[in-house]
Amino acid sequence: MDEFYSANMGQDIRRGMRENATRGFFNGSVPPYGFKVVEVNDKGKVRKKLEPKPDDSAAIKVIYSIFELARSGKGCKEIAKSLNSDGFRAMTGKRWSRTTVYKTLTNEAYCGTLVWGGKNGFAAAKRGDKPVRIENAWPAIIDKGTFNFIQSQMKERGPKITHPRKVSSFYLLSGILQCACGSAMTGHSAKSGKHFYYLCSRSYRQGKDACGQIMLPKEKLEKAVVEHIFTRILSDANIEDMVETMNVILKLQAGELHNKLTTIDSELNDVQNRLGRLYDVLETGKLDLDKLAPRITELKTRQDELSKSRVLIEAELAAEGATQVDIEMVKPYITDLRWMLQDTQANETKFFLKTFIKNIVVNEREIVINYTIPMAPNRKYEEKLRVLPIDTIGGPLWTRTTDPGLIRTVL
Repeated sequence: MDEFYSANMGQDIRRGMRENATRGFFNGSVPPYGFKVVEVNDKGKVRKKLEPKPDDSAAIKVIYSIFELARSGKGCKEIAKSLNSDGFRAMTGKRWSRTTVYKTLTNEAYCGTLVWGGKNGFAAAKRGDKPVRIENAWPAIIDKGTFNFIQSQMKERGPKITHPRKVSSFYLLSGILQCACGSAMTGHSAKSGKHFYYLCSRSYRQGKDACGQIMLPKEKLEKAVVEHIFTRILSDANIEDMVETMNVILKLQAGELHNKLTTIDSELNDVQNRLGRLYDVLETGKLDLDKLAPRITELKTRQDELSKSRVLIEAELAAEGATQVDIEMVKPYITDLRWMLQDTQANETKFFLKTFIKNIVVNEREIVINYTIPMAPNRKYEEKLRVLPIDTIGGPLWTRTTDPGLIRTVL
């Protein structure tokens, strides 16, 4: 009944919102940037309408600037960079990004059109409902002709959309490569897909004034990281050292279990002695059963608990003894892992890297690899690598280099 009531209530709410939108009223709570919500009386009920802010307000000037720059051919990233450099902030108080600019440029509210039912009505269409579109629902800030012209420009410049499944394994370090500013380093292509790079997502969205991190070439960076893994993680000396370390840890754990077992045996012996003395008292008749029974029950319960704990620890000891690592058994697996790392397009390789690399942080010309396992011989969890000048698209500082290496160890 609760489920039925909830479903009916949801339908009633959607029905009411659809009717509200059909009559040109605003259903949302937060108005788009540059608008304000005004209340109107509708036959005794309070409804909401959108109304542009005054023409001399800062918000309206920002909206005019965004659409004017877009009409002149500027992209979302360039517009965001321009707004941020002029000191303007988005409605949330944060810096403008290409996403917030894009959402502004594609919002039909600015040309006076009300759209309800999801983005372009998709959500409503999924339920079998037709999207609600009301022209001239409120005064427009941008004329319809300018808005449509900008949409056509953006569509022509827009990249071809590829399903994520087709490119999910293309960038080996995606998900673990981060910029020092805190944003992820994501994969991008240049020169019509001829070159591929990792670029700070904040720099990509908001421009280099938000983050000046350089682009790193995908092939060179991934090759350097994989070669570093070969020499630092999967080297024979390091594997032997890690196996030795693991066996030491297992022995220490076994020692702790033996200590626990000794403590339990000692307490069990004490409980058994106490029970023996109580039984002697009971047999001699010095105290009757009614007085001794609670204490005997308490000691028997403790004896059972200790016996169960002893069984569990013995099982753990047996398991620890069976899991001592043999280097000769490990070597075939290491060979397989080395072979797998050579195929840098495989998803399995990415998952393998994530098992022992927490993240890789790019800081100006330095890369810091944070491991989840201690590195031999110093038992470090962090290594710093040098990023050399690389071939990027533009800029007098970052130009071609004849140095074949992208990363070198500085430890």
